[in-house]
Amino acid sequence: MDKQSLLHKWMNDELTEQQEALLKADPEMDALMQIATESSNLEAPEFPEAAVWKNIQQLNRPAKVRRLQPLKYVIRIAAVFAIVALSYVFWQGMDTDVNTAIAEKTQVFLPDTSEVALNADSFLTYNEQDWRNARTLRLEGEAYFKVAKGSAFVVETDLGDVTVLGTQFNVFARGQQLKVSCFEGVVSVSLDQQVVTLKAGEALEFTKGSSLKNLTTSLSAPRWLQHESSFENAPLSEVLDELEHYYSVQLEVKDIDLKKRFTGSFTHQDLDIALQSICTPLQMTYSVLDKNKVVLNEVE
Repeated sequence: MDKQSLLHKWMNDELTEQQEALLKADPEMDALMQIATESSNLEAPEFPEAAVWKNIQQLNRPAKVRRLQPLKYVIRIAAVFAIVALSYVFWQGMDTDVNTAIAEKTQVFLPDTSEVALNADSFLTYNEQDWRNARTLRLEGEAYFKVAKGSAFVVETDLGDVTVLGTQFNVFARGQQLKVSCFEGVVSVSLDQQVVTLKAGEALEFTKGSSLKNLTTSLSAPRWLQHESSFENAPLSEVLDELEHYYSVQLEVKDIDLKKRFTGSFTHQDLDIALQSICTPLQMTYSVLDKNKVVLNEVE
């Protein structure tokens, strides 16, 4: 019997004393027998059977399978693109608004290098993103325009539209009154069913419910650009309304005919001087009660 077979029988405790003595006589087999004897005396650590079994049960639980829904994902992707597209359209449709307060003036530079001087207490709006396709603005108040040559340039107001190709002009649009003055080039003004063409040096004045007035101007630019308002045979009510656009004051008029006519001007930079310019020729007095209230009276 070979030594390997004898070793196997020894491990199973099946050897005779003579066979065991023969096996120990071999140094290699004797070493293996000693290793086997020592290892049989080792104690294995306590096996956490309950914990291991619990882990095995968890591992054996059926995995959750998430079914793919291609249509659902396509809809989500389409929704994302729709939101992006709508955002772009919304951005394209957003207007640029410019608003001046009482006594405030500002300069606006348009995308085509056209320039707008916006007078006090005025509002201007236009679409900067779509400017190349439509040079159109909306105005409430007063503004002076220096228009770069190009496609039609349109200023919309409540009472009419002003159209030019490249020129310098002023538009006054407050309440029921529209005034347009042309300083260079040609201006076309659309009023209801009527279209009026103005050349340099010509102007018009239109009040809703009244007839159109054709006027002339010898100025090269509106006076308000030099911080001054000028009038020719204007009713006092109009002059005082204009004064309130440049000074933050409340005017109280006592026993004065607001239909009085005024020809002259007033400054935008000093309230006392402005009041003197209006009151003196019309034989009126004024009292400044506080910073925000002025009372006007007839000279006794």
